[in-house]
Amino acid sequence: MVEEDISTVIRVFEPGRKDESALKNLIVEYTAALRKSSPCEVKSG
Repeated sequence: MVEEDISTVIRVFEPGRKDESALKNLIVEYTAALRKSSPCEVKSG
């Protein structure tokens, strides 16, 4: 199996959010959960 990078793109429609650290945490946690789910892995059966 070839390991590949996973990129996460979040589109924010209202610039200048008051809690940028919370948004950054959301992106980091979402990406980590996506990596754990192995979305690109071909499953047999």
